[in-house]
Amino acid sequence: MNTHTQKFLHQLNNHFYRAHGVSFADTRGAPWQGWQRCVEVLAADGAFASQATPYSVLDLACGNKRFETFLEEALPEFNIKYYGVDNSSEMAGDERFQDFDVLGQLMVDGADLQDVSKHIDAPACDLSVSFGFMHHIPSQKLRRSVIDLMLEKAKSGGYLVISFWQFLRSEELAAKAEITHAQGLRDLAASHDKKGLASAGLHEALEVGDYFLGWQGRDGAYRYCHSFAQEEIDELLEAVADRAELISRFDADGRTSNLNAYTILRKSE
Repeated sequence: MNTHTQKFLHQLNNHFYRAHGVSFADTRGAPWQGWQRCVEVLAADGAFASQATPYSVLDLACGNKRFETFLEEALPEFNIKYYGVDNSSEMAGDERFQDFDVLGQLMVDGADLQDVSKHIDAPACDLSVSFGFMHHIPSQKLRRSVIDLMLEKAKSGGYLVISFWQFLRSEELAAKAEITHAQGLRDLAASHDKKGLASAGLHEALEVGDYFLGWQGRDGAYRYCHSFAQEEIDELLEAVADRAELISRFDADGRTSNLNAYTILRKSE
């Protein structure tokens, strides 16, 4: 995927959450089913062995910060030090997060991972998580950069938990995606295919698994999403295998309990 298309898709999603972030957040109140299993896996691996010091958590693309609420209820005996980072104040709803466009910064020509990391107002954390973000990141190259950034912000021996949406596993969601994607291609192609900028048309520039999804039937409400294949997740895990050990990998969420693939990694000492 060329750089022009990557930036176009990122801008599309930024516009979507500015326009619809409030209504989107209103539908995202309950914790994900898979989070409880994540806590159980982490506990079994010794992540919560000590209550003597605060347990620090970086939540990248934190949305409405419901993971913070979940952790406080799941681990009431711990002092959770939560660092939420997002670039949608409409989703976050208050000032208890850092407004920072991580993906936009990584897309800047000549972007340095360590420099981007320094702009995230959080120390190296015990736990670095990202839920519902990977599917908004265009291209495997950028996804690898985001995972590298998460590793950069994790303590030695700390943990990463990352979810990968697999909406094409649902016949219902897949059917809806085909409809809205076709509509999105028609509506968005002109703004993408600017002479001298795009090396290929929008349809040709997208990758397998890339879709434009709608929102509540609203005209022009599109967001870019990617449905992950197992091989793509394998590739991302292999890229960090020399720096992090895979502790657990499982599917959860949705009516079929398989719409998100979860990966739990422990950063090398």
